[in-house]
Order: sequence, then C-alpha cells, then structure tokens
Amino acid sequence: MTSGAFTAAYVELVPQLEHVIKGKIVTAATSMGTGPDSIPSRLERGEYVDVVIVADAALDQLIKDGRVLANSRIDLARSGIGMAVRAGARKPDISSLAALRRALLDAQSIAYSASVSGRYLSTELFQRLGIADQVMRKSRRIDRERVGAVVARGEAEIGFQQISELLPEPGIDYVGPLPPEVQRMTVFSAGVATSSRNADAARAVIRFLASAEAAGAVAKSGLEPLAPAQAGAAPRNDLPQPYRTLRDWGELPAGVKWAAVMFVFPHGATVDRGGNLWVTDARGENGKGHQVFKFSPDGKVLMTLGKAGVSGGGPDLFDQPTDIVVSPAGDLFVTDSHRNGKNNRVVRFTKDGKYVKEWGRKG
Repeated sequence: MTSGAFTAAYVELVPQLEHVIKGKIVTAATSMGTGPDSIPSRLERGEYVDVVIVADAALDQLIKDGRVLANSRIDLARSGIGMAVRAGARKPDISSLAALRRALLDAQSIAYSASVSGRYLSTELFQRLGIADQVMRKSRRIDRERVGAVVARGEAEIGFQQISELLPEPGIDYVGPLPPEVQRMTVFSAGVATSSRNADAARAVIRFLASAEAAGAVAKSGLEPLAPAQAGAAPRNDLPQPYRTLRDWGELPAGVKWAAVMFVFPHGATVDRGGNLWVTDARGENGKGHQVFKFSPDGKVLMTLGKAGVSGGGPDLFDQPTDIVVSPAGDLFVTDSHRNGKNNRVVRFTKDGKYVKEWGRKG
C-alpha cells in the first residue's frame, strides 16, 4: 500500500521491482487520510499487505500501533507542497509570502488534501498568514480523491497537495511550490507490515526503492530522492574556488567570556527561523560538555539537551555531539559523535526537546 505522493514513482518502478523479487506485485494506491479506504483503516481491518509507504510520522505511528515492523523502516524521498489550477486558467503568482496570501484571498474556492499537506495548510499555514477566517470558509478538504481531480472538474479554483500528486493529474496546470519560507517538506518512508507473509521480498522491494537505481524515477515524479542518482559515482569538487578562508577573524566584546564559561569545545552552530542560536559542545571535561544548547538572540539559555560532562547514549545523553539542524517545522536533528565517538548516530527530537528516534552506525 502506498499513499498518493509516492504512487507515480512506484508505478514506474513496478516492472523492475517484480524483476527483483521474481514475482507479481499487487498495488493498492490509497491515502493516509480518513475513511474506510485509508491505509490505517485497512490495516486495522487486517487486510493482507507486505509493504507500506507513507509519510514518516504516519509510519512511526503505524510502528507504534504494531502494524509495521520497527526494524524495517527506511526513508525514501522528500516531498514539497505545490499549487495547481484548472488547465488553461490563469496561474496566480505564489512566489512570495505576499503573493501567496493575495492568491488565497482572491481565489473563489480552495481545495486541499485530507493528508499531511492539507493538515498543514488548514491548521498552520492559513493561521500564520493571518487569513484563516477568510479562507477556511471557502476551502474544502478532499477525502477520497486527488485534489487535482477536483480542480480539473472546476469544483475548486486552486488546489494544494504534494507536488508529486499534482504533476501526473490530467486536466490541471501545475503553478509551482509554496514559497521557501512556508514550504513544508515531508519525508516519505517505507516499512514491512507485521501481517506480511513475504517479509524477505518486502524488504527487497524497500531496499530497491531506496537505492540509486530508483532515484531517477523518484526525481522524475517530483520527489527529492534520498539516494544518490548514480550508484558508485565519485564526488566532484573541481570547479574554481573563488573564496579563501579567514581564520580567527571574530572577537568577543571586552569582558565577555561566554564560550569559555559554558563550553569545552563548541563545534556546531546554527540559527533557526526564530533567530535562536543552537550550539553543540563536542567534548567533555570538568563537568561540562557533551551537550546541545539553545540560546535566545540575546544569549539567554532556552533549552539544554544532554547532561553536562556526561558521555553516553540513549535518549538523554550524547557522546561528542558535532552539529544540529533545525527543520522548518522546528524538529531537531543532532549528529552525535566526533572522532572515535561511541554513538555514530543522528538523533531526532521534537521542537520541545522530546526524543523521537535515532538512526545510523559506524561505517
């Protein structure tokens, strides 16, 4: 079973997948939305299935519910949200926040999906743009078909869904993605259903979908594959380098010893969309280090992950954390372990610092 966002790529790859497993594959392209035909409902009824492909958060919930094997989970691709209009209709400008806001206010009717992209629009984006009251009354959630089909019939002036679900739909024109400032990228992942009677073949299918051999079809569908496009391709860095490195150019204001007081070895630093500074301390000594800090723009400590000076693993400890990435949604991704470190992993936390999961090992 696959949700709509990965369907186009998957369908193109079916002949190769059948060659891999030396057997026939039966596919149910459905949705993580609502109703009896949704993937959770069908799994709950005990329908026979081997492979499940859905958004990563949805797959995590299916794993928690005992519907998918935890050790089978593999991330396949990233997907963005786009907008479409009926074929031949005027294409509104949505290249900036101001333009998107204007397009939403000007539209006579709006359609959005019942899955992850629609939940984001209806519960976060419209509110963030300050127009929820104006647009929700003319918006319609689409439960059992693609948004593009509704737009093609003229039942909605504009429609929003995962880009890979809009591109193959007949009767519509793709306008473009949401502006970068408000784009919500979703990772689609695959896992083996606990009810599978062909677990080995299911794992082989998932491995192929995550491989470099499948990356071309995945990219063609409008998704961003998480595998490189060419297996075995050597990395290149042979272009002219117009920059030169200036080391130790910064100076703290007189009397300020912020880093010396708080850190042992401040290694990674990033600034999130709110202007907050995140720093990883990649060594430990004298009761300091092995931590991740969040600072407000004026230097106030807002959050601390890990225990000062304590090296370890699991959800509460780090061993030489090297860097941190903050997603547009606020999720935290910490790379944990420097030279000869113990963990060699990436750890994911919620925006509030709650442990979600981890992956990776020493190569």
